[in-house]
Amino acid sequence: MCSIIGCINTASGTSSNISSEISSKLVSGLSHMEYRGYDSVGVSMLDRGAISTQKDVGKVSVVNDLYHLDKMAGTAGIGHTRWATHGNVNYSNAHPHHSNSGKISLVHNGVITNHEEIRTLYLSKFEFLSETDSEVIVNLIQYYYDISFDPLQAVMECISKLEGHYSFIVLFSDGTIISAKHHEPLIIGVSSNEYFFC
Repeated sequence: MCSIIGCINTASGTSSNISSEISSKLVSGLSHMEYRGYDSVGVSMLDRGAISTQKDVGKVSVVNDLYHLDKMAGTAGIGHTRWATHGNVNYSNAHPHHSNSGKISLVHNGVITNHEEIRTLYLSKFEFLSETDSEVIVNLIQYYYDISFDPLQAVMECISKLEGHYSFIVLFSDGTIISAKHHEPLIIGVSSNEYFFC
């Protein structure tokens, strides 16, 4: 099973402390969840309307040393440690995955059994950079977002088409973060100005 984590800070204003604390919390959470031979790790952060992602093959500590995941700026972010179910162990298959627009990023745990069917029926015009079923989810969300321009509606339409077991966290460039689950664990934590997903 993969590990997924997300955090968003809802405090007004964006201080440099908040900006650096989110990524630090994500990496700390990923480190605490790393208990076996995960093959890759990555983090996406939202900073001033743009999503940036750093990821690679290796353990949390190794990838963090290379890319300074815990220093990435932003007020919302998602992270992932991968235990491969679809595709080889390589950079392209590491999470998070972006939609074709680059404005939606997703981390996913589980298996989508009808991912090939979804690619054929809905996403024939989309370019795929990985072999994962997870990239199908994020592009299906984009497919519906391009119709509704509503993040929640897009996610709801997407999950109505998914078959299999999953939990995922999706980050939109407008600052929206949404999580969903079906037969996989997902916990949400709430503090005075932060929301956590794990």
